Amino acid sequence: MAHNQEPGFLALFTDVPNKDWMLRFYNTHERFARYCENQKSPMNNNDGLARWWSPQEVREFAEGLGLTISIHSQPDELANCRMDLLIARK
Repeated sequence: MAHNQEPGFLALFTDVPNKDWMLRFYNTHERFARYCENQKSPMNNNDGLARWWSPQEVREFAEGLGLTISIHSQPDELANCRMDLLIARK
């Protein structure tokens, strides 16, 4: 009898906005005021950054789907408010 096994995969998501570090991006009164104003709009895209994700949120999402996840902060020299995600199914 053949076993039905789903194939594994490995996916890398880069430059994901890290919600825990959002204020590193909105680090002036003007930027934060713009963020607050953007939240009122249903078409809000957070200045082109899209959605801010907390590391805990993405971990729970991946693990809820039975996937493994590795979260890596980007160096401050690249972007001090983003993370990279390595998601896998074995």
